[in-house]
Amino acid sequence: MLELLSIMNVIRQFIEVKDHSFNVSLPKNFNAKSVEVIIIPNEEEDFYKLSEQQKKILDKALEQDKKTFISRDDISKKYKL
Repeated sequence: MLELLSIMNVIRQFIEVKDHSFNVSLPKNFNAKSVEVIIIPNEEEDFYKLSEQQKKILDKALEQDKKTFISRDDISKKYKL
């Protein structure tokens, strides 16, 4: 699954891990010279589930511009999560 979020030019992919590694293919129009990689397991049975509050905090964090970044605690206070 490939999902391109236009606001921040974010790419979300669900990728199979084989032998403790994976390969990410980027679209040709993705021209960033540096990227941030966040790895989140997609196997609920092996890892804890996020609460709805934690999901909201993560969603708000993804919407942030790096120049105006605020911490998780500040997001919680700002959005009363």
